[in-house]
Amino acid sequence: RRILLLNLMMMNIMVMGGIIQDDNEIIKTRMQDFSGYKFPLQDDSSSFTVDSLNLQKQIDELSSFSDSPLPSVTRIL
Repeated sequence: RRILLLNLMMMNIMVMGGIIQDDNEIIKTRMQDFSGYKFPLQDDSSSFTVDSLNLQKQIDELSSFSDSPLPSVTRIL
């Protein structure tokens, strides 16, 4: 009985590990699609770029319908 119980527990752990692995792949794919970057990212920070003109445009757009003064919009960054 104990051997059967241990076998069932091991099978359950292996199945759960597979499910978790599948979830990680789904999350990884969604992050890649959303951000436009492939994961894992390189450790080299020089590979990361910021589109400063587009970022400023988005900040200005947010400030146009914000009730607070302009600096409050930059706090979301």
